[in-house]
Amino acid sequence: MRPPPGETPEGWRKGFTKFRGSTALSAQNSVLAHIARPYANALFELAVAQKAVATVETALDGVSDLIDSNQDFSNLLASPIVSSEAKNGVIEAIVAKSKPPQLVANFLRTVAGNGRLFVLPAMIEAFKELAAKDRDELRAEVTSAAPMSKKQLTDLARVLKSKWAKR
Repeated sequence: MRPPPGETPEGWRKGFTKFRGSTALSAQNSVLAHIARPYANALFELAVAQKAVATVETALDGVSDLIDSNQDFSNLLASPIVSSEAKNGVIEAIVAKSKPPQLVANFLRTVAGNGRLFVLPAMIEAFKELAAKDRDELRAEVTSAAPMSKKQLTDLARVLKSKWAKR
């Protein structure tokens, strides 16, 4: 194959390698999703049974914010080098300090005890998707060349709702 017009062969190959890497990343995400789904489903079912979906989701948002804002914590979750005991100790400290709902505390302890903390972000995302689906929400990502006005956002929401609302 030849590179597109205006592309050098080196730049084109570099882009191709980058693309192949994203395919590998996609496969890795698929594996993480496969591990995350049963945990998210179990947590969601328990949250529904306790009528605590919103409370659990809010607590998980806090955990997600911690993961996103603290690189050391994020690295700890993903590290195969850090011992399970050390990871469990960190989770216990977080639970003690943040005092999440008991369901979330038990969930975090279970995930840590099963050695699955590296999948925690995917579990949180899967739970949030289940909660959004339960509320009949649809997530859309819009890319715009310029900031959208309130009217444009309202019109877009109306169009999406008319196209995707349950029939």
